[in-house]
Amino acid sequence: MRFLLFVLVIFSSCNKRDKVIKLNIKAMSFHNKDYYNIKSLDSGIYYLNQAIELDKNYYNTYENMIKLLRDKNDYKGMISTLKIMQSLNPQNSFLVIREAQVFELLGDTITSKKLYSDGIEKFKEVINDDSGFDLRQEYFMSLFLSGNDKLAVEEIKSMYKKYPYKTKTLVSFLENSNFWISILK
Repeated sequence: MRFLLFVLVIFSSCNKRDKVIKLNIKAMSFHNKDYYNIKSLDSGIYYLNQAIELDKNYYNTYENMIKLLRDKNDYKGMISTLKIMQSLNPQNSFLVIREAQVFELLGDTITSKKLYSDGIEKFKEVINDDSGFDLRQEYFMSLFLSGNDKLAVEEIKSMYKKYPYKTKTLVSFLENSNFWISILK
């Protein structure tokens, strides 16, 4: 009897996850089709909200929600979604930086500066010489976005020693890329 109950629980959770994934795919098809159309974005948001009702812990749904809300210029919705994402993944320092960016877009520089500072402090708690490129890249971008140029220069030099090709590629996409490339020489 216990085995049957176990199988039913596993099957229903797999089935639920499949539905959530399908709702995410459907939502993002509206985004990909016409992301300048508010009705299209609203349709996508509708399907993501259905996915959230089925599984409040499926992180990718919130990532997709951020994309739709950003394209809709719904900054308050983005902040609410980022708060949920932070509760699901509290060790992700870059979520705090993303929130700082939204407050910056809203013109709230006081909150934005505080969040940039908080996010960078969270990074400092986890970043070390053994950190992988992706984490180091997020830390660098946080320093860069917050205007902390001195630490950004130190970090990019450190990254270049360990990941020269990836670091060169990263800086080639930045504003004022010639400046950043010259630092690497």
